[in-house]
Amino acid sequence: MKQGKPALAADFGVRSRAAEHARWRFLAIDPGDVHVGLAEFERKSDGVWYCVWAGEKTPDQFLEWYVEGLKKDRWEWVVCESWKLFPQAAPIYIGSDMPTSRLIGAIHALAAFLPDDGAWFDDPVRVHLQDPQIKVPTRGWLKRRKMRSIAKVLGVQLDHAPDAELHGYKYLIDNGATIENTTAQQKRLAESRPDSTHQHALW
Repeated sequence: MKQGKPALAADFGVRSRAAEHARWRFLAIDPGDVHVGLAEFERKSDGVWYCVWAGEKTPDQFLEWYVEGLKKDRWEWVVCESWKLFPQAAPIYIGSDMPTSRLIGAIHALAAFLPDDGAWFDDPVRVHLQDPQIKVPTRGWLKRRKMRSIAKVLGVQLDHAPDAELHGYKYLIDNGATIENTTAQQKRLAESRPDSTHQHALW
């Protein structure tokens, strides 16, 4: 009790996750049974969002890295591609233990129940699922604006990382966020990787 009223977490100096982040970050995931695509997005102090990194890991590598990131309070939320079993694909999965759907379940559970180190009370990391079908229209949106794939700029060979980027951008578009424009992206990439303007980096 505090002054005759029930004590709140704030009374003990505990602030919400949002209040702790001057710069917000979120993680976009394209899960797979062999490779997991990842893309991290960060919001600048002026409110503009941009993709800071994209890459791929095996499921085992990813889970270890993901747990470490959750413990360090690295992300405000997670965007993950959903998985559905459609009738036409059902025969392919006969006898399968559904590794991708199990991985999505682990992503959900870890975000909900794994607190960051030293936390006594905190908001859980939110997980937002998106349909795989968003990738084609989102890729078109990025192409029209001549945005570059960070995964391709970094030379990631497989397609899960660019797909994770697409999920991140789609989430930002749907929520009316301000996204880094082409000019700003080209300037930022040129400062860090002079070869990033090559054609292969386009969507």
